[in-house]
Amino acid sequence: MTARKSGSRLETEIERCRSEAQWDKIPELVRQLSAKLISNGGANRLPRPAFRPRTLRYSDDLGELLLGEAKLQQYLKENPIKQGASPRGNRPRLVEVRKHLTAALDRGNLKPDYTAGGSLLMAKLSYVEGDHREALSQYSRVNLDQLQLVGTPVYRLSMIAEAYATKGELTLSLLTVPSPHLAGNTLAYQPEDPGSNPTYYHRVPEQDT
Repeated sequence: MTARKSGSRLETEIERCRSEAQWDKIPELVRQLSAKLISNGGANRLPRPAFRPRTLRYSDDLGELLLGEAKLQQYLKENPIKQGASPRGNRPRLVEVRKHLTAALDRGNLKPDYTAGGSLLMAKLSYVEGDHREALSQYSRVNLDQLQLVGTPVYRLSMIAEAYATKGELTLSLLTVPSPHLAGNTLAYQPEDPGSNPTYYHRVPEQDT
């Protein structure tokens, strides 16, 4: 009973830190929670992840997800993205974030809502690194319109709103920036009937004869 209360207390503390954006405190809390789960598993807990009970594998992957989220958010807290800034590219701390998120998502042990959250975080990471096509690819894995909103913590609502905004920004940028293989072409706008949706097309320069 005491061990179960301790685990519950740590989980509550992690959620509090997420809601208050105290990202720097989460890695230590995740470490404590993981250690508590290991001690509760006792001798029956095999060391190889593939042979652990599913509940423990889920806890491992959730821990990776929480670490990836915390380290990404802490990085952005210390290095905020400035409007109009050029892509940041890879950073050692961001490489570490990607390792955590990849480990969390690849094994398929997470519950659907955490998997969706992981994809949104991976999309955000790709956006920060300047890989906008990969960011859109990650966003496409999540149906934002079907995510649960009622009773959802504020920090998660903020994540969903941010995903809507970023996905819209990236989609618009693809409409207004020519592809590299069309270098030398210009993107033009051709109105159709009044009130209709705009049509974009690439104007190809005339060839010399």
